[in-house]
Amino acid sequence: MSTFIRFTLVSLLGVLVDFSISLILSELFFFNLALSAVIGFLFAALLNFSLHNVWTFSSNHLKNEFIINRYVISLFMTILIRLFSIFFLQLLFDEFTNKKFILLIAITFSFSINFLLNRYYVFLK
Repeated sequence: MSTFIRFTLVSLLGVLVDFSISLILSELFFFNLALSAVIGFLFAALLNFSLHNVWTFSSNHLKNEFIINRYVISLFMTILIRLFSIFFLQLLFDEFTNKKFILLIAITFSFSINFLLNRYYVFLK
């Protein structure tokens, strides 16, 4: 199975966790959309790192501080891209635009950037 397919499968699980937590926090508990997106992203990031490390990239670098530092940097870059996307999309659309639509676009865009960062910066494949 190709690296991209494994990455996609793991990331889809992460997106499901991310999207679900973000929506629950924003819709049921009325958290700010950006804060909800950060919390959902962090939960998914923890899951994704574990699965990518063991299965997607088969790097077994969990104990390698270098890899962990690069992963944290890539997370920071990805979350900044996600927050910028949410901010921009909220400016672009009116207040009645569905939060799910905005969140889905932001997740999709940041997913693409995250793949590139993980493949070529974190796990160096």
